Amino acid sequence: MTRGALGCGLLAAAPGDLGDEWGTLYFAWEGLADAFDAAGTTPRDYRRGETSDEVTVAEDEAIQGAAADLGSARVVEAARGIEEHAAEVCDVDLRL
Repeated sequence: MTRGALGCGLLAAAPGDLGDEWGTLYFAWEGLADAFDAAGTTPRDYRRGETSDEVTVAEDEAIQGAAADLGSARVVEAARGIEEHAAEVCDVDLRL
């Protein structure tokens, strides 16, 4: 299953009242994954601020920007809503 198919599946399966939250979380995560793909690196191999022949300054900035978006208040609030719904409705604890 591709990353896009997985994301579409998650969004389609999301409870109706959580569609916005799942969309916010997924598209922020996808933005970071896309930035890594565009840079030709992985989270494991990437070192913030270290550019090379493989990772340009622009690609490094794109990764950092996407990471900041994933950690933004908007995305954190969406994730919190998903966690609360899972706990209250499904009796599932999604916290790490």
